[in-house]
Amino acid sequence: MRKAELYMQQKLFDEAVVMYKKVLAERPDDTKVRLQYARALAANSLYERSLAEYEKVISHGPVPIEAVREAGRLWEDAGHPEKAVALFQKHAEYNADDTELKVLLAQAYVMIGNIAHSNAEYESVIMKNPSHKEALVGLAYNYFELKKYAKAADYFSRVQKLDMSDERAYCGMGRIYLAQGNFSQAIENLRYAQELKQDDPRIKFFLAQAYSRNEDDKQAIKTYEEVLKLKDDNYVRLQLAQLYLANAHYRKAISVLQPVTENRDIVYQKKLLLSFAYGAQGDLDSFWQTLGQIKAAVIVIVIVGIVGLG
Repeated sequence: MRKAELYMQQKLFDEAVVMYKKVLAERPDDTKVRLQYARALAANSLYERSLAEYEKVISHGPVPIEAVREAGRLWEDAGHPEKAVALFQKHAEYNADDTELKVLLAQAYVMIGNIAHSNAEYESVIMKNPSHKEALVGLAYNYFELKKYAKAADYFSRVQKLDMSDERAYCGMGRIYLAQGNFSQAIENLRYAQELKQDDPRIKFFLAQAYSRNEDDKQAIKTYEEVLKLKDDNYVRLQLAQLYLANAHYRKAISVLQPVTENRDIVYQKKLLLSFAYGAQGDLDSFWQTLGQIKAAVIVIVIVGIVGLG
C-alpha cells in the first residue's frame, strides 16, 4: 500500500495502478484501497474503469462522501453531466448539511442547462451560510448568463467584500460592464482581474474584447496575441485576423489564419478573411483561389444543412 502511495506522489500512475490492483486482490473489501485504486485509474485517464471502481465504493457500506464528489466530477469530465447530477442529487438528499455537495450539484445543473435548479441549490447554501463564496460566485455567473446584470453585480460585489483577491468577481464585473457598453469600466475591472491571475486566457480574452470595442486596436491586438500564447483558439485567431486586416497587417492576418481548423462553422469566415488579406496584398492568384473555395464552402454548408434537416 505504501509503495502504491509513493507511486502516486511521484506521478507514476501506471505503476500505481498495478500496485493498487495487487493490494486490492488481497483485500477486496477494503474501501480505502478501492478508492485509491479508482483515483489511480482516473489519474491514468482510465475513466471507465475508474468510474466502475467508484461505483463499487459508493454502492457498498458507508459511503465516503469524497468518493461521491470525485465520481461526479469524473462524470462531468467524461461528458456526462446528467449522471453527475443524478449522483449528487441522490446523496445530497442523505447529506442535507453538506454545502459542498450542494454546490457541486448546482454546478452540474448549469452543465445540463438547468439554471433554475442551479440557483435553487446555491440559494439553499447561502441561506445556511451567507458568506459561502463558491455559492455567491455561482449565483453571480448564473444571473449574468440570464442577463440579470443588477443581480449578478450584487453577488459579485459580495464576493469582492469577502475576498478582494478573487479574480472571478472582477472578471465578472468587467463582463457586466462590457455587456452594458461601459468599456472603460470593463477594462479597469478586467485589468485588475488579470493582475490577480495573469495566466488565465479567458480573462485576457474578455479584456481584448473590451479594448477592441473601445477602439483601442493596439492594446486589443497585443492582448489577443497573449491569449494565443496561453491557449490556441480558432475564434481568437479570427478576431485577431480582423484587427490585423483593419490595421493593414496583411501578412500577420494570413499567418494567424493559416492554422485555423476548417470545421464547417468557421471555414467561411476563415476563407473570407484570407481572401481580403490576399487581395489587399495584391496576390490576385491566391485571392481568386480562396474566393473559389468560399463558394465551395457555402455549397457544402448548404448541403450539410439540408442533410441535417432531412
